[in-house]
Amino acid sequence: MTVTPVDFATITGLKVGGEPIPFDSGIHNDRAALKWFLRKVPKIEKGMVRYDQFTRYLQKEVTTKREAEQLARAYLLYLFGASLYPSRHSKVHLSYLPTLRNLRTASRFD
Repeated sequence: MTVTPVDFATITGLKVGGEPIPFDSGIHNDRAALKWFLRKVPKIEKGMVRYDQFTRYLQKEVTTKREAEQLARAYLLYLFGASLYPSRHSKVHLSYLPTLRNLRTASRFD
């Protein structure tokens, strides 16, 4: 079953339509940025991360607001890859991370 943009908007609360998504095609080279966004640096293959790496985030209990935001970013990045931008190799490109910098304003992007 394919998740449509309307389904995604309903599930996540993010709207369909808005500003273009900001990309950073070189973010996978910035270890400090990846730690800030995701708490740890995932195993990266050509700027992409396999979906199964994000399931580990769901198994870890969060204790701070920052960890909760990092978990939310990991989950949304997983949804981007699995729902909106699927690949044949079950991977998502890390270039979408800048969209999730501020979770309160992420809904303004298309």
